[in-house]
Amino acid sequence: MLDPRFKLHVFRNQVYAADIKKTVIDLVTTNINKNLPVQQREDVDAPEEPIAKRNKFDIWDEYDTIVNTVRPEGTPRSQAVLEVQRYLELPVTGRQQDPLEW
Repeated sequence: MLDPRFKLHVFRNQVYAADIKKTVIDLVTTNINKNLPVQQREDVDAPEEPIAKRNKFDIWDEYDTIVNTVRPEGTPRSQAVLEVQRYLELPVTGRQQDPLEW
């Protein structure tokens, strides 16, 4: 399934395809959960610069502030399901292409 040349197309039995898809979703969910506390800790440890210390208005400072406050929506499980589904919806690469280059 993880080879972009084949994905789920090589499974003759749809039960096996569903099982491997569930396994990959579980692995991605675990990875998201593992990284979640690190992201939260970084947010808490990073002190925000007081507005009074900013010398002038900078559009990029405003942009950075907005982007840094954006958080992925949904649960780790729903994020994993979406990530795997997006991957599966991408076109299959050519059989002669190197999957590691993809």
